[in-house]
Amino acid sequence: MTPDDLRSSLSALAGAGVKAARAGESISNAAAERHGAVMARMSELSPDTLSDPAAAEEYSTLVRERGQLDVVLGQERS
Repeated sequence: MTPDDLRSSLSALAGAGVKAARAGESISNAAAERHGAVMARMSELSPDTLSDPAAAEEYSTLVRERGQLDVVLGQERS
């Protein structure tokens, strides 16, 4: 590998690293925004979950989604 080839490869890797960092930040921002929306909806549904099966099902779905979002957000922090 010539020095020019090496320089070119390193430049391409640096560019890919920048793109990956931007994508990670974008994903993290979207996850944080969705997490807030999920938490707000869970708060709205909470009083009805014992008496309304549809509310209970939606709440359960939101709990699972919140868990997935927590994983995404936790990966970004580490």
